Amino acid sequence: MKNVTVFYYDEFAEFEIVLALLVMRGKTKVSTVALEKRNYLGEEMQWYCNDNTIEDVDPSKIDLLLIPGGDSRSMYENMKLKGFIEKVVEGGGKVAGICGGAVLLTALGLMDGRRCTGSTSGISETDESKSMYEKALLVNDEHVVVDGPFITGQGQAYAEFAVEVARQMGIVTDDADFSDTLKWLKNDRT
Repeated sequence: MKNVTVFYYDEFAEFEIVLALLVMRGKTKVSTVALEKRNYLGEEMQWYCNDNTIEDVDPSKIDLLLIPGGDSRSMYENMKLKGFIEKVVEGGGKVAGICGGAVLLTALGLMDGRRCTGSTSGISETDESKSMYEKALLVNDEHVVVDGPFITGQGQAYAEFAVEVARQMGIVTDDADFSDTLKWLKNDRT
């Protein structure tokens, strides 16, 4: 069973990752991690319990670190978090960030030289995070972008992100399965 770890921070957007967790249910073990051992208030005004800090968790045991969107600006220069994410990748794990989670990966310099996307619907010329993408290979015309161990998604594409994350974890196995799962998530009965 694969180990999925969800990264919590104040005002994270739970709705952007909940479908990924739904698609992977029963096939993964889910845990949480954060910078502090405390509860976190999500964007939806729900409280989330967290028992682990990045110091408590062995990053080499994480198969997928899932970073939801939200206002991640307070962590743009957090080198402890950057080091933790790098150790997840060094240990063979994947890292998936959607919306503000993808922007966080870019702000930390982890997407330098890599294809990526982010924010709600891509990064516009007037977006305040545009300068963070100068060293990255920004792709705005794809809702979800995979480059090596990194999966980045636009916030508007949380269903597509969910299915791609499941594909990268080996749960969605082929294009037909991808299409069927996406239709199921979107309640598309055609």
